[in-house]
Amino acid sequence: MKPFQDGHNNWEFFWDSITVDKDENGKYMLPKKDSHLYNLVKDSFGDYQKMREEYILETDQHPFQFFRGERKNSKNFKTSEGWLWVLYNSQKDTLEVKSVNDQTSYLDGTGNGIYHPLLIMDKILGCGIDDIHVMTNWKKAEERLEAAKKKEYVLVTGGLGYIGSHTIIELIEGNNDNIIIIDNLDNSRMTCLDRMKHITGKPDNFVFHQVDIRNESALENIIFSKYKIKSVIHFAALKAVGESIKYPLDYYHNNVGATVILLRLMNKYDVNVIVFSSSATVYGDNPLSKEEDKIQPINPYG
Repeated sequence: MKPFQDGHNNWEFFWDSITVDKDENGKYMLPKKDSHLYNLVKDSFGDYQKMREEYILETDQHPFQFFRGERKNSKNFKTSEGWLWVLYNSQKDTLEVKSVNDQTSYLDGTGNGIYHPLLIMDKILGCGIDDIHVMTNWKKAEERLEAAKKKEYVLVTGGLGYIGSHTIIELIEGNNDNIIIIDNLDNSRMTCLDRMKHITGKPDNFVFHQVDIRNESALENIIFSKYKIKSVIHFAALKAVGESIKYPLDYYHNNVGATVILLRLMNKYDVNVIVFSSSATVYGDNPLSKEEDKIQPINPYG
């Protein structure tokens, strides 16, 4: 069986995941108490102390041993083919266990957006302590968790719009896998996200939040304080010339005011790269405008 695809055939990740890991007294090591990993296990899989009592003290096995197969009794487990991935969900800050077949891998690109693989286990290893003497390498899992938390993202505002969605597809296909999309869905639909996932074939590479960038507290609390943003591509804007004449204040509030909010948060969190999607309307009545032409808008949108 092979847990890896697309060149990941060296088994390093697998062996690192199950390496025997004991302390100086010869006891199996657990995550450091009150560490992020410790709390994730506790919060994601129930009361951690009870897990230790049931799966460490009684069976001399680690918490994830339970997920390697259906438990028969304290010493034996059923076995089945395939793999169990312990993944960090950076969007929800939780751990998840995914049971997959031999042909599915989270190291083939699908684990770079929302899901970050920490451990992988062969379901055939779901046996009793009399037959297997492997432990989770908590130190390696902690290192992978820290790396996932430090992962840098490209933030795309208005990412479910026409231009935004096409740009994101190009980014994903160019191996820029860490994309955060925000959109208030005023002029877009969630079906666009589903289509992007289908087109790219990488459904887990998109982190989406329904956020209006005019809401500074939401933009900071949901996005900038949770993710390490390395750059921004800014598409979020109202974009109808006639409507801008009818409702000019709405356009100034959304297109100018919201951009100021975005820039202010970028400055606060030391994000220094932005691609701003402008419009030919800034050149006024000039159908053959070039970038160096005079800026002379004739409507609020421009």
